[in-house]
Amino acid sequence: MKIKILSKFHYLNITNDIELEQFTISNDLNKLAKNFVEPFFNNAIGQMELNAFCEGCHLYYIGTAESLGSDFSNFGAECEKINRYIHRMISMLWLIKDNSINLGACYLIDVKKPDIVLNKRYIVYSNSSGKYENASVSSHEMAEALQYYHTTFTPRERKAKPVLSSVPLMHPEIIPSPLNYIHYDSFDRIDRSFIFLDMARSSSLLPLKISCYIAVFECLFTIDATEVSYKVTERGTLFLGGDRVKKDNTYNTIKEAYTIRSKFMHGQKLGKKYKEMDSLVEVSNKIDSLTREILKKIIVNHKDTFLKDDDELNIFFKNLIFS
Repeated sequence: MKIKILSKFHYLNITNDIELEQFTISNDLNKLAKNFVEPFFNNAIGQMELNAFCEGCHLYYIGTAESLGSDFSNFGAECEKINRYIHRMISMLWLIKDNSINLGACYLIDVKKPDIVLNKRYIVYSNSSGKYENASVSSHEMAEALQYYHTTFTPRERKAKPVLSSVPLMHPEIIPSPLNYIHYDSFDRIDRSFIFLDMARSSSLLPLKISCYIAVFECLFTIDATEVSYKVTERGTLFLGGDRVKKDNTYNTIKEAYTIRSKFMHGQKLGKKYKEMDSLVEVSNKIDSLTREILKKIIVNHKDTFLKDDDELNIFFKNLIFS
């Protein structure tokens, strides 16, 4: 089966085409016109959507369904799967740099019929300042992000557990994410940390964004519910290490983020110190940077450690104190 895939990027700048596994990221309007602009596609997506594709970057694939490892018997489900796969790969660019790069609609086209289906992901990332701004990405950075994706997720793919399979879909045209069918307790602590990272990046409300970053730290540095803020602050500081100045900065940033999280989650005002938006932006920028540094260190050097059971991880935390 010959297929085409087209997806729109927001807030991404590139200078040349970038290959992303089987896909190509491009801002070449001539290629877009040659490969996709024809009466069937134009009528299916509409003029306004077509105009949007002419601004910025897009991702495309032209080839066979078999090359992507599926028979595409359920076109709608495959479109959701492809869009989720692309989204996750692109989201790993955050490990390279702070950004608000987003994917728009993903179109999957059966060239022979012809037929077309659409999938949208309603996750919109802002950068650590809560803003939506263009970011430039090189082919080298995209390749690095792809490596993080394979290191982090591919070896730990799991099948969704159909806990809701007996419930009929009220709207069959809406394809639920497999996340809907996975019990939260089946996620390991790295999985859970990325769930909260998505929440942080998806919020432009800075107190909520900061609170979700702290939840990432708690996923990684706690195994119980006692003295949580103390343990997270101490363990996060010791894990990142560095000289005295570095440790002081890490400790103070986590502690300040915790203060904001506590007041926000309890419905209180943040106080005079955070009256100006710039003060919140500064904390958000700092905790975002620390979160990135910690997750990269875990993925590259300590992934197996953070996938161990609670008792073994607790020994690791105790060793941090005495090392």
